[in-house]
Amino acid sequence: MTERQLPRTQTEELVVAVAALRPPAAAAYIDVSIGKLWKLVKDDPDFPQPIKAAPRITLFLTSALDKWLAAKAAASTATRNEHMKRVRAYRSKHDGEFEKPKASASKGGEATEEKKQPA
Repeated sequence: MTERQLPRTQTEELVVAVAALRPPAAAAYIDVSIGKLWKLVKDDPDFPQPIKAAPRITLFLTSALDKWLAAKAAASTATRNEHMKRVRAYRSKHDGEFEKPKASASKGGEATEEKKQPA
């Protein structure tokens, strides 16, 4: 006898794993101090805002933190790439300008030390 697959119910299809972290764990998750975490909440408009699950329970969604971290990484990479483009353009424009050959230490008009012979 063959196995018969049962149809999935709507509740099974709608189940989504949502992970949330308390502030100390969220700070550790993004590798900042708790003070820095709250500073980001206050000052960075792109930083995910916490959720109040109860009057004394504040949570941060890990999916939102992951998206914020990914956006920061992408911006950092783009900034670094633009910086390196400017550095390469400057170096190609000024190729060898700062690498002048060193002149010899003794020139014709300078006095040189004479070797002393032992007596």
